[in-house]
Amino acid sequence: MATLAHELIHAYMFDTLSDAGVITFDQNTGVPKLNVICQDGTNYNNLNLNTLSTSERFAALICAMEASNTLTPQWSHDLFNENVFSVTTYQQQLADFIFENHDWNSEDFDFKNDMISYFGSNWKLKTAEACSWIGLTDTTEYSSYRDSITNPMIKTGLIQLAEYRNFVNDANFNCN
Repeated sequence: MATLAHELIHAYMFDTLSDAGVITFDQNTGVPKLNVICQDGTNYNNLNLNTLSTSERFAALICAMEASNTLTPQWSHDLFNENVFSVTTYQQQLADFIFENHDWNSEDFDFKNDMISYFGSNWKLKTAEACSWIGLTDTTEYSSYRDSITNPMIKTGLIQLAEYRNFVNDANFNCN
């Protein structure tokens, strides 16, 4: 569910960026390519994003990243750390979505017991929160989240969730 929501955000973002003319797609690979011309001498970090159109906002963010030498091939993930996207806001929305929409009663008995042993009676909320971070493990916000946990049982639960994630990622997805 976390992966699906993460990829849906990317799809929505790419659609918005394409509509705004900020990206085009390589016709052979489908990979998004930036279509932004940054003006020399413009301080993109001090622009009031609320005064800009969607196209101008994304162009300004990409130009600010380029000007500060932080524009990388992972730019579509890095945008989540910029002014328009907050990692923690995104993560919280994802956690809420998982908590409210996941079919907790269909979970495997062993998985439930593991999560209850790690997170206690509030296991569903805490499991949703931990799962919401899975696609964000390379962000500094995740490092802060992980480092803020002092309970060794909960840290073990995070490791356990990562192992479950690897199991799920290796599954056979032959949907008809």
